Amino acid sequence: RPEGLEFRMRRTRVVASRLAHRVAVHRAANDRDHGLHVTTLAGLAARLAEPFVRVADAVDVRRAVAQVPERTLGELARIAELPGFDRAAAGTLLAAWDAGLDLNARADRGGRWRELADLDAAVRDALPAGARPLTEITERAIRNARHAPTVTGPVHLHRVDHLPPAFRPLLHALSDYVSVRWASWSPEPPHGPPDGVAHEPPAVHAPELARVSCADPRHEAVEAFRWARRLIAERGVPPSDVAIVAAHVGPYDEAVLSLAEDAELPLHAADGRPAVAGPDGQAAAALADLILRGLSRARALRFVRTARKAGAASRSLRDLPHAWARLLHDEAPLATLNRWRRALEDAGDDLDAARTALRALGEDVARGPDHARASGERWLTGRARRLWRRALDEGPAAALDASLERIRTPDRLYPAGAIVWASAADLAAAPRPYVRMLGLASRSWPRPAREDPLLPRHVLGDVVLHDRTVTTHDRRAFHAVLAAAGAEVVLSRPRRDEEARAFAASPLLRDVPVPDDDERPLAPRRLPEHAFSDADRRLARPDEANHDPHARAAREAWSARLRNEATPHDGIVRPDHPVVTAALDRTHSATSLRKALRDPLGFVWTYALGWRELRDPERTLQLDPADRGALLHDVLRSAVADLEANGGLAAAGRDAIDRAVRDAVRREADAWTVRRPVPPGLLWNAALAEIADLASTALALPLPDLDDSRTYVEVPFGTSGPPDPAVPLPWPADVGVRLPNDGPRIAGRIDRLDLSGDGRAARVIDYKSTRNPGKPKLRALDVDEGRELQRCLYAFAVRDLLPGLTTVEATLVFPSNGEVRTLHDPDGTLGGLNEAIHRAMDSLRAGNTVPGPDALEDWNDLRLALPADRTRGYAARKDRAFARARAGVADLLEAPPHEAPTHDGEPA
Repeated sequence: RPEGLEFRMRRTRVVASRLAHRVAVHRAANDRDHGLHVTTLAGLAARLAEPFVRVADAVDVRRAVAQVPERTLGELARIAELPGFDRAAAGTLLAAWDAGLDLNARADRGGRWRELADLDAAVRDALPAGARPLTEITERAIRNARHAPTVTGPVHLHRVDHLPPAFRPLLHALSDYVSVRWASWSPEPPHGPPDGVAHEPPAVHAPELARVSCADPRHEAVEAFRWARRLIAERGVPPSDVAIVAAHVGPYDEAVLSLAEDAELPLHAADGRPAVAGPDGQAAAALADLILRGLSRARALRFVRTARKAGAASRSLRDLPHAWARLLHDEAPLATLNRWRRALEDAGDDLDAARTALRALGEDVARGPDHARASGERWLTGRARRLWRRALDEGPAAALDASLERIRTPDRLYPAGAIVWASAADLAAAPRPYVRMLGLASRSWPRPAREDPLLPRHVLGDVVLHDRTVTTHDRRAFHAVLAAAGAEVVLSRPRRDEEARAFAASPLLRDVPVPDDDERPLAPRRLPEHAFSDADRRLARPDEANHDPHARAAREAWSARLRNEATPHDGIVRPDHPVVTAALDRTHSATSLRKALRDPLGFVWTYALGWRELRDPERTLQLDPADRGALLHDVLRSAVADLEANGGLAAAGRDAIDRAVRDAVRREADAWTVRRPVPPGLLWNAALAEIADLASTALALPLPDLDDSRTYVEVPFGTSGPPDPAVPLPWPADVGVRLPNDGPRIAGRIDRLDLSGDGRAARVIDYKSTRNPGKPKLRALDVDEGRELQRCLYAFAVRDLLPGLTTVEATLVFPSNGEVRTLHDPDGTLGGLNEAIHRAMDSLRAGNTVPGPDALEDWNDLRLALPADRTRGYAARKDRAFARARAGVADLLEAPPHEAPTHDGEPA
């Protein structure tokens, strides 16, 4: 044998938790204790029973319960479909097996006992191979107890406090062949040791005790990490000696795990970490979200991207090309299988294989939760697939998301070099000298006892199902942790919960020698003696925070909001800023020029910084104004194209217009359902009916005749891209237009253009889908103070692109009320507008990028970036400063007319 190795007789140590198992294995490895086998009570029984068997666990039993035929359940069938039935039934059967109850022997009592006996028999038949009930395993182990000297050797139950009744006969049988010692948590075991088992009382320590109270549970977690950091940094305590515990980790788990990341302290979660916190869990959760909530572009993108990034995607998803996402239109919800298929129809290009894979994904998702197991097997691999299977074993497919949230995976960080975050029972099985107890409030420690859901007290009678309640368990764990901690214990309680309800102190605090008057209340905003994270350190050192550039900028921004003058925090930038200059040099649209005139800051945010409002294409009950207008324009374009191909719009009667509009609505609605978000069916049909009515009204409005006119719709100018040869245009679409006096380049799409047969007269029509158009104020420039630029800019573009014209009429049409507004004095309005645009751009180049009147409107999609009191305090404080910055532009746009005209161009 190798020198230095000492071979010892086989021995078995029985522990009570995963944490205790890992600690015992680590110590055995350090001590080179090669003959020691560390296991649990269930593992000990299975090792003696026979090879290749194990005690059925909760997952095995839940899976078996789900397979039991409804006819076997009797009266339980009425509640079998309720959420949580599988878990409740499995818990009752496991408790009965732990208690050593023979349900079949009690079936003669009838009622619930008969139902549970039938359920027990059905579950035993449905258990997977090798997994057997605890009672069967212990019976086989007792028959094989004579082999214990060879198989187990002496048995030591190390800090095991609870012996379920089913194990007591086994330990008694083992004591006839090997030494069996039992070290529990407390000097007196709850029900005494079995015959032949020697009880060893644990060592009792007297740690230093302290009591504190915190504002709420999260504040408790913050103070716990401050305490741990102080122990490690100031007193040199190794992390392996420090523990943070609660009666149950659930209420504190999220706060503790997130704060541990901020603290960058090694933390071992004894109860495991949420599976959905890892990449594989995220991939499984994304697929569950897709299956449970149905097809949509956003959910499909999330799943495929998450699974590919985590390495959990199937081969067909891994092989998708780099540009696969562009197969799904950016704004299309694709919420039905039919729309999904249409969006992914083969196009005869190199992306057809990707379309095939995505179509198959959509078809699997459309099959719903009933086929969730097959879908997971097809689209997931590796650990994500195993998590998927486990979630389906934990509960019904309809509750996949909830099951995945409950699943926890073992912490990969080894506890030997880390702070332990555990329940009190887990820590009592593997104690540490420095402990901080959280949640010592009346409602959380000890937890109240509950009845078994299927075997309540009135059914049990004198039968004992649980030989100890959760309340007793929490009390014993509390005292066990206190007795085992050899150095320091801090008892922490919350004064209120997350909803600000007051908490009383736990009755367990009466059992510790620290009076209530010695409890130290901790304020949530206090300066800590030792910070646990970078942010906490800045709180503890105000001088350092004052010199931090980010903190200083935040304070300056706050004070700037309260001053009357315009500051850099309101949008003032240095003159000729390159980003602003680049935005001004772009080709402009009517929308961008309106922002430059009426909201300089919004212009910079949109066109210099690229900010856009995020839209959710899945949640729409009605078309928003922009989509409503776009659909109306699409219908008008399609209807006019039909009419022009069949005699022309000018010669068409109302019946022909109505027919063309109906056909156009049908075509465009069909296309919109694939590429745009649409409301639910009934609301969508109502919107289409309204659009059809508006389109028919718009095309049938009586307008002055143009001799032998021809109508064009959606006429582009200054745009790039190949033209559609099937759509006739009066000029090349890519021909650019520049405003006079070396003004900006403009581009756009004219809603409708009527040209006379001799090419000398033209009418530009801009349709407005507004339901209730208001009357604009009378101004010298007929652009509604910069709100209505399209018809003026489009009239200039037509005159520039068709130099043979002698007359150009610019008109606004409101189909909702049949109103027509003709631009008066086009030459004067264009000249004044051009001057206003030049002034606005000069002001932007000078750095006056301040909010304008449009910034304060409720429809402004970037209003969230402005102060919350933008329409009251902020606007009132800054009004004069912003007005001075826009003075040159506002003077032109808001100048009163020399002679007030009407909207049809005639003097009033």
